[in-house]
Amino acid sequence: MLRILSLVGIRPIELGHGTGHLSGETTVCVMLADLDDLDDPEGSWGGDTVWRAERRCDLMDDFGWLRELLG
Repeated sequence: MLRILSLVGIRPIELGHGTGHLSGETTVCVMLADLDDLDDPEGSWGGDTVWRAERRCDLMDDFGWLRELLG
């Protein structure tokens, strides 16, 4: 079953890198933008496939942690 979660009003979520000082909405939006950037051939990863793979793995871990926190 698909559950739709509104991002508006999500409390700050501490995932490291100072995210505890941002609204939950901002944190999730930044994570989604980061994922989009990694999927973009012209993205900031600049052809560094090793860094891109490591960043994607770290980001997926963050999304997993976010899922746990949000239930």
